[in-house]
Amino acid sequence: MCLVSVILPVYNVDEYLNHSLDCLVNQTLKDIEIICVDDSSNDSSAEIIKSYSLKDNRVKYIYQEHSFAGGARNRGLEEAQGKYVIFLDPDDYYDITMLEKLYNKIEQDGTDITICGVYSVKNSGISYTPPSYKHYINTFLDNKIFSVKDIGDDIWYFLVYPYNKIYKKEFLIKNNIKFQPIKNTNDASFALESLIAASKISLINQAFYYYRYARPNNTRLTKGKSLDCVIKAYEYAYKVCSKYENFESVKHGFFTIIFSSLIWHINTYCRNHDKDKQIFYEYVREKLLTYYKTENDLQESLKTFNFYQYNTAKLILKFNYKDFCKYINGNTFINIEINPNKFKVKIGKITLYKHSYTSKSERFSILNIPVKKIKIKNSKKNTYFFNIKIKSEKFIPSDVRVYLNYVTNLLENSECKKTYILNEHIGESFLLSNLLDKILKNDNANKVNFILQKNYQKEILNTFVPDNKKASVIVVPVPVNLRKDTALYLADENEYKDFSFRVLMPEKFWCSKEVKNNHYFDLICRELNIDGKDFHVNSKILETAPPR
Repeated sequence: MCLVSVILPVYNVDEYLNHSLDCLVNQTLKDIEIICVDDSSNDSSAEIIKSYSLKDNRVKYIYQEHSFAGGARNRGLEEAQGKYVIFLDPDDYYDITMLEKLYNKIEQDGTDITICGVYSVKNSGISYTPPSYKHYINTFLDNKIFSVKDIGDDIWYFLVYPYNKIYKKEFLIKNNIKFQPIKNTNDASFALESLIAASKISLINQAFYYYRYARPNNTRLTKGKSLDCVIKAYEYAYKVCSKYENFESVKHGFFTIIFSSLIWHINTYCRNHDKDKQIFYEYVREKLLTYYKTENDLQESLKTFNFYQYNTAKLILKFNYKDFCKYINGNTFINIEINPNKFKVKIGKITLYKHSYTSKSERFSILNIPVKKIKIKNSKKNTYFFNIKIKSEKFIPSDVRVYLNYVTNLLENSECKKTYILNEHIGESFLLSNLLDKILKNDNANKVNFILQKNYQKEILNTFVPDNKKASVIVVPVPVNLRKDTALYLADENEYKDFSFRVLMPEKFWCSKEVKNNHYFDLICRELNIDGKDFHVNSKILETAPPR
């Protein structure tokens, strides 16, 4: 027996295989075995593996008839001799300390699973993805032992990959957790079932796994050709997960994460009408219609994600596949719901006049010949026809409109109309929470709705802001550009659908030279026109502070 069995499903990856095997044979943890299951490759993958096995007896070569990555991983599990097992896709690679770090952690904690983060390797650079999509989970569960009983629906938000986790082999055998032998999405049921089956889980809030995001022939890139596998994967995931006694209490979260993924697949692969993809679209639509009886149900479920998913779900519920494609690819959807507004005067298919604008500039053209370009300042939009000014009005980019529609829907039951939008900066959230009395006094308000970017900000507000000051607290993650556009539109404060919105410390503030060269507490006070001289931390922090 060895300490860790590393399982590689190998199929035509000779371009990357040397790199992957090098990272394994040079791991700082030496007592390992490297099981390479050749899934009938027709390139030089087999020769590469055999050459490594001749030099290092920890490398094992196994051949099998083609049954996809899921079947290859199952075969590797059957052959594994290690106390723990871990997976590596052979076009990816590990940090050379990964096995040692994860082995020490799972041994120390005595857990069934230990999870780490992932680095995504792209042409543009390397980005970090933490263990869970909910950022506060990574912070508050680091160095803690937990299970589904402790965190409920949050269990489903860990990365649904097998390769960023180390598993106790005995745990997998006891629960008969296996991969599906299908072309793609074969790891979904494995990852989801293991999370609900585990009695003890721990995480390391660091990344050691390097995932090549967009290599040619990656199953992620070719998934659109076999969307039936996605249906099979999630149907099977429901079957294996629902057998656990804890499932009923977290079923809502399970469906939320599944529907979010299904909607992502439609947005990615089904935007142009294709009869082969119609079955997938109709499947998703039928499931949405069955599960979400009202729009409030849908809103409650998908508010965890971004408003584009929520908006797309509404369109799926409204349209059949052909009309859906027409809608999202037609002017109505582009102009109103996603892209910047455009105005055209057409005769037949000939565009006589075109007026378009973004959050930065306005453009005019006649017969597709540009005639004028204007930079937009102070969030004002001027409307012209043939270069003659017609009117001036407050400019609202379409994505900001959709965003504000979304958040006002979430706030529709709130009696309070005053609403603050916070950036995701932790220090800012802390300071603004403790300065809230002063901010509210300046705004002649007693309480306020909060729109946050991240869930960990909820923890900060719950610690430092009294309940009687919080009317509603909701989390709506949005990209940086949308935050900038929203701040540009709202300026200091603006009304929208009876709500008063204010962005506290927008993106532009944190990019200013003053912030880089001065203490930002003083600048926050100056920006908000409040006196910070008698600033003191809410007494709750003293109650929760560890003893010295």
